Amino acid sequence: MLAFSHAALALTARPERVWAIGDLHGDAGCARHWVERTRLISNVSAPPEEWVWTDPSAKLVFMGDYIDRGPEARAVLSFVRELTTRFPDSVHALLGNHELNLLVDRARPAGGGRYLEYAYAAAHPAQYAAWLPGGEDEPGSAEVLRALHEALLLVYREGLHGQGVLMTPEGPRSVVQFVRPAAMRPRVAGAIRRWQSAYLRGVGTRTPLGAWVQRPLSVVLADTLFVHGGIPEELLDLSVPATRDAPAVRLGAAGGLALLNARWLNASRAARVGALAPRRGESEAEAEAAEARALAGSAELLHLASEMVEYRGLHEAYAGRYEDRHSRGATPAQVACDRVVALLRRLNVSRIAVGHTPEDSVRIRCGGRLLAIDSTLSRSFRAHGNYYCDAHMEREEPRICPPRNEACEGQIVRLERAPLDVQVEVPGGAPWLLHVVEAEWDRERDEGAIEDMKMEL
Repeated sequence: MLAFSHAALALTARPERVWAIGDLHGDAGCARHWVERTRLISNVSAPPEEWVWTDPSAKLVFMGDYIDRGPEARAVLSFVRELTTRFPDSVHALLGNHELNLLVDRARPAGGGRYLEYAYAAAHPAQYAAWLPGGEDEPGSAEVLRALHEALLLVYREGLHGQGVLMTPEGPRSVVQFVRPAAMRPRVAGAIRRWQSAYLRGVGTRTPLGAWVQRPLSVVLADTLFVHGGIPEELLDLSVPATRDAPAVRLGAAGGLALLNARWLNASRAARVGALAPRRGESEAEAEAAEARALAGSAELLHLASEMVEYRGLHEAYAGRYEDRHSRGATPAQVACDRVVALLRRLNVSRIAVGHTPEDSVRIRCGGRLLAIDSTLSRSFRAHGNYYCDAHMEREEPRICPPRNEACEGQIVRLERAPLDVQVEVPGGAPWLLHVVEAEWDRERDEGAIEDMKMEL
């Protein structure tokens, strides 16, 4: 029943307004700020039981990538999960590539190439304390974390993060070898081991957050396909895998994306067959481990999911990295837009909205057919990029970590059905207006419209 309820999100009752919030990357404060900016929930700063949805004709879409690069991954996951739980018909939270990597990490051994072990771009070490029992670490943990950050600063200055240095407690590529003084290294190694274990326990398949983080891959609202990364056209010719009870269906067929959502959301348990089948008397920990391995072993589903959260071929800057029938004899911008047009034609929607590919602002491309929504909403990511910085590192010279701006920056979008007296001429004739919404409130402009830029789609 859980899988069916999520799959039903793929096509919902006709909304009048659809808001979309891009990648939040471990910034709980700005996650709350942007939800407040929509005005969709009253009392959003109060406890969740006091939240009230204010606009029955509106939907809210989160584009994925709630974790990593920032220090508040757990708080962001908890906040967005609470929104989807309290307003399940109105709030849609999609899977991002960082969540997908976390799902696969649950089945990987320590030191076995886990994504969270990257020394940049993945799990920020300042987030780990929130996953410990009671949210408290051992005495002296602040000193240990400071020593780890100092080691990371050295790694970044020398460019060693690009040469395979890892956030592992031991091994020839461990960041621990850069900890000074050397006497601190055992404490740092023990902390990394303890922190990463607590993180993975906190997102186990049967924990509230671990069960929730396996999100839908797409949703269609406002004649718009929302997906974290994108979809290469050739992916539509692949099949959503069959189950014991239902046949395979081509992804590009009618209902294919919704079916993929359903089978993806049920993959952890549906794949428990053969050696991974539930055993009498198995413990909760054994069940979680088997479910994690089952998902990681679902090769066909993982391929489809990975393409949809990782693909960047719809963007001009990345167009040349992919080879397909649109690749030859055109500019990168034309190649990207040809891909967008071909994809939309086959899926019978008017536009696609994606996250995953960050710039400082929302981009509207291909005559409004592509909405690139990732505008670097996380303050840590905006200031520090892929580095794991803290306040001390921001003051160190030569400067590797610029000071973080405490104000939320970036943009989100709102699609709004056009009034009947507005003539909108676009492919497919979808009568929608696009509003690009800035971070700062402007009381004069907010009377009647809360955007700095508006265009017809």
